[in-house]
Amino acid sequence: MRCLYHGWKVAVDGKIVEMPSEPAESGFTHKVKQKAYKTREAAGIIWVYMGDQDNVPEFQDAFAKVKAWQDSLIQYAQDAGLISEKSAEAMREMHRDYVP
Repeated sequence: MRCLYHGWKVAVDGKIVEMPSEPAESGFTHKVKQKAYKTREAAGIIWVYMGDQDNVPEFQDAFAKVKAWQDSLIQYAQDAGLISEKSAEAMREMHRDYVP
């Protein structure tokens, strides 16, 4: 990853591997380290856990829960005769871009 402001390139472990503003012989890259956090990509978003890195809880995919809730609500409305099958499909299609 590269800092857009400083141009520093940071490895996944937080080690600074490039500093365009510093001469190579300065050795400054060996003196500076960025704290690294565990991440998870889900639904096109990179989630970062910023707590204790030795005690990272299991990832909870909120989007999967929302999708399940949305599907069950649409199905309930359809089963109860509140919406037609065509309307239910339109509702599912409408939300596909927002809830994977």
